[in-house]
Amino acid sequence: MSELVCNAVTHTASGDGGQVTVSLLAGSDCLRLEVADDGAGGRRPRLKGETGAESGRGLRIVDALTRGWGFRPDGPRTVVWAEFPSVGRILFGNTDRGLSRGSSTLVPTAFEGGDR
Repeated sequence: MSELVCNAVTHTASGDGGQVTVSLLAGSDCLRLEVADDGAGGRRPRLKGETGAESGRGLRIVDALTRGWGFRPDGPRTVVWAEFPSVGRILFGNTDRGLSRGSSTLVPTAFEGGDR
């Protein structure tokens, strides 16, 4: 998510006083993230080849971590989407969301960083 939001702020009118809208949609087999920006003058996101540069790898990482990603125009705005395999069975089938230590389906990262 942070990569798509950063791209929206850095490469579109959203970073010049505009807005970014983030939506997360949960389905039975996937999670879909959508990031809408205020437009980039007709430019659209694209994968860049590896050049060894310090920047320009973000969408390659998104491509590697997702089931798929893409974009669609929304008037002058652009909506970039990415789909991830769902953890719905763990998160939505467990009423305590895996946050209690007694949970039979504890999500390991729920306590990362120590107890509070």
